[in-house]
Amino acid sequence: MNAETVTTPEIALEIARLRQSHPDTQDLYREVCVLLFFRHGVTPTANKLYQLVHKGSMSAPTEALRAFWAELREKSQVRIEQPDIPEALKITAGEMVSALWKEARAAADLQLEYLRQEAAESVHLAQDAQQNAERQTQSFGLELDRVRQDLQISETKVSNTSFGSVYFFLIGALLKVVGSAA
Repeated sequence: MNAETVTTPEIALEIARLRQSHPDTQDLYREVCVLLFFRHGVTPTANKLYQLVHKGSMSAPTEALRAFWAELREKSQVRIEQPDIPEALKITAGEMVSALWKEARAAADLQLEYLRQEAAESVHLAQDAQQNAERQTQSFGLELDRVRQDLQISETKVSNTSFGSVYFFLIGALLKVVGSAA
């Protein structure tokens, strides 16, 4: 993701909410790491964190980032805890499960990207449909204005005849019908 994505108003709003629920500087920086990495797919750096949070010294985001990566590494390790299994087998099994998890995660990421592209395409199609509907509405408005002008011209011509009062009665009824349809 690019730097523009990191400074979106959505992220700023989420950080403002985090400020209220995490008054401790280190907790706040850790939560912003989680927000960036897991919700927005942005790899947090000390500089990005400080630019977004503006709290504490420059060492605060560095310490929080170090703790975030250490915790992430610790949680991502797979341990097989069985006393009668040889240590080498435990390590190999853990590595296999870890590799399987990475493959599953990569497949899920691909599927998520596909769904995001599909959603973006749907949004684009909906926007096109909206623009077409707006153009059509504008066209109908122009046509209605033209018909009203023609009607005024016809009214002027008819008012000069003996059938004028009957004509205006019928036109009034027609305008009520057209007005309710618009």
